[in-house]
Amino acid sequence: LLGAVSTIIADKFKNHDLLPSREAAILLYYGIISNTINLNAKTTTQKDKDMLAWLETLYPEISASRIEEIFIKKSKIEETNLRREMEAEIVLTINNSKLTIAQLEIANLEDFLKVNKYKINQILETVKIEKQLDYIFINCVDILNGFNVLLTVDDQTTSLLEKVYNLSFTNNEAKTPHLILRKELIDNLINYMVN
Repeated sequence: LLGAVSTIIADKFKNHDLLPSREAAILLYYGIISNTINLNAKTTTQKDKDMLAWLETLYPEISASRIEEIFIKKSKIEETNLRREMEAEIVLTINNSKLTIAQLEIANLEDFLKVNKYKINQILETVKIEKQLDYIFINCVDILNGFNVLLTVDDQTTSLLEKVYNLSFTNNEAKTPHLILRKELIDNLINYMVN
């Protein structure tokens, strides 16, 4: 298990004594950073860390000092692109229940939600109706500060998440004490809903 696919590719370069181009090395480096949420995701491995350290030695442009700047730039989302960025289009069917988990990875999440929460909820409600879903929520990940906020738009989803994750929701919002990625949420929901 690895936190990032970029780790596998970087490892291939290193193990075959191949020097990736400057552009490839930069993309691999920030791919690892992004996929592991700056090495804070539970799925982060020592191999992810080793490949980051190796890539940093290759070119001076690769630097941990730019990570925050890149995360902040990545977090600037136009309202017209919000639904696309939320990735709320994939429907899972678990025990005859239709479910969608949207996700946003944002720097300074709480500030972002102050401005965008209403629009996010509108999008969730629209997708729930369009796709005839039983459950829908969004996993908002603060990529700088290492926590999540889960947002729901209905009591049924809120109740499910409170049971599965032992969270307490207020106004259809719950904050986690640590990072949880969508793939972990999916696994836990499948285990709960199937058993």
